[in-house]
Formats: sequence, structure tokens, C-alpha cells
Amino acid sequence: MGRWRTRTALWGVALFVLTTGVPLAGAQEGTSPTTTPSQRLPSIAVSPASANLQVGEQLDFSATGYDDGDEPFWMTDHGTITQEGVYTAPDEPAMATVTLVASDGVVHVPVAVNARDQDLITISVTPPSVNLGFGEQEQFTAIGQDQDGNPMFIAPTWSTNNGTITQDGLYTAPNEAGTATITATADEITGTAVVDLLPMTASDRQLTSISVTPPEVNLEFGVQQQFTAIGYDDLGNEIDPTVTWGASNGTITQDGLYTAPNEAGTATITATANGIAGTARVTVVSAGLAWWIWLLIALGFVALTGGFYALWKANR
Repeated sequence: MGRWRTRTALWGVALFVLTTGVPLAGAQEGTSPTTTPSQRLPSIAVSPASANLQVGEQLDFSATGYDDGDEPFWMTDHGTITQEGVYTAPDEPAMATVTLVASDGVVHVPVAVNARDQDLITISVTPPSVNLGFGEQEQFTAIGQDQDGNPMFIAPTWSTNNGTITQDGLYTAPNEAGTATITATADEITGTAVVDLLPMTASDRQLTSISVTPPEVNLEFGVQQQFTAIGYDDLGNEIDPTVTWGASNGTITQDGLYTAPNEAGTATITATANGIAGTARVTVVSAGLAWWIWLLIALGFVALTGGFYALWKANR
């Protein structure tokens, strides 16, 4: 009974995939022979992950990573496949997709099917060359050609010697200048493209934080303080951003020159650029008594002392 319920549920998932348009990686009939993305889940793996076959040829697929009690369901949009994973290519060239449906998810595997008289001779990768900055991405595609120069469907394995690339051909540049080679491999035939990794310039860097100096200071009434701001990118490199200055108390110029107010309290100094802000704290304290006040106090003390002395002398 449990096996019947599992099988029924999987048939339902398969029907959902077919009727709701859940993407099956692979070109449909009549599309151009380019590479097709394969979707893989980390919990389930299908082997092989891609295949290049001739019409009518068979290939055994296997799956790992699903629950022991699960019964995965195999399906394909071109050709046929048994529930043991034995795939038979169609009688016409096509870019097919073998799909595994399990309770843990769905996995799509691209299968390129070509005519029996076609032998893969070359692979062309597009674009053949490109310039990229740090962390930028580029989508690569690959097209095969047979001995007569006719296009062929291929399901290549993608690789690179610098940066990263998915098996869909999506490349991500590393955070360093240099070059990278993109390689598409099918049936031991390879095609390559070159990526020129450009050095990062100040305008390329993305501001991620701002530091205000000094970060904290005590000022008396009306005293001025010069503040400076330094920006940093996501790699920790310094950037000299154009910031907008602001103060919650007192005044500050757009050059970062702050003037404390004539009242005790605190103030927050803010430097903002591209939505990123850095802050500093100012504590405003009372200024010391003016010199003339001290002079009056001193004179008063002298007068008071003289008076006491005169009084004491008169009473002797």
C-alpha cells in the first residue's frame, strides 16, 4: 500500500511538471543546437550529469541521494526511458531532457542526440572572448560541428582555470586581474573562450562602509573640529568617496569642519555616500570661566582680605 501511494504521488508530481510548465532543461524540437541548462539539487544526483548520444542509442542513468523509501520517477521529453533509468534516444536529432522526479525534488539532465553519420569534430564557444571586472558574470554557450561543418546538439561539461562556472555555462570572474580560459568538453572534444580579467579601478569598486575620524571627541562651546571620512569596498580596499556631512547638533560644513553649539550635550556627525553612512560622536562641555571673571574673583578676594586686615588692625 505504501509503495502504491508513493508511486501515485510521483505520478502526480510528474503530471504537475508536464502541465504547469516547470522548466525542462533542453531545447524543444526545431530549436537551434546550443547547450541546455541542467538543474541539479544538492540532495539528489543523477549520473551521468549530461550525455551526447546518436539516434536510437541507449544509456543507463542512475540516481543517488534520495530517501531509501522513495521511488523516483523517470521521464523524458524526447525518446523513451524506463523506470530503471534505461534511456533510448529518439530516431531524430534533438536536444532532449531526462528528468528524475523524487519526493526531495526534481533533477533535469541534458542529452544531446545527433544523427549516426555525424561525428563531433569541433566545439565553438560564444562569446569567444570577453572583458570582465571583479565579480562580473557572463553566460557562455557552446555549439558543435560535425565533419561536414553541420551544427550538432551537444551537452558539454563546463570548466575554467580561474573564477567559477556552472554547468549551465554561467561564469563568475574572480576578484583578481589576469586571464581565464573557459572550456566546453563533449566526447573528448573541447572548445575554449578567453576572459580578460580587468584590474579594478576606483570607479569599479563598490562602497560598503565609511569610517569617520576622529570617531569620538570632547569639545567646549563654539570650538571647531575637522572631521575626515574614508570609504572601504567589499575587499577592504580604501576608497575616497564624495560624502555629504551632517550634524545632529551644532553645525558642519561640507568640508567636514564642525562647530560645537553653545550648550552642553552630544552630537552625532554623519558622513553619507551612495546610501552608506559613517558616524562620529561629539560631547559638548561647558567652557571654563572667562579670564575677566577670574580677575574679578581675584580682586574681590584681595579686597575682602584687605578689609579683614584693616578691621583686625583697628581692633587691636
